[in-house]
Amino acid sequence: MIETGTDSYRLAITRARAEAPAKAG
Repeated sequence: MIETGTDSYRLAITRARAEAPAKAG
């Protein structure tokens, strides 16, 4: 199921951006 993997990956990115948007950008 690619949906599950994508959801987890997307969630990780969202958290990373929320924690340190400066590092993400």
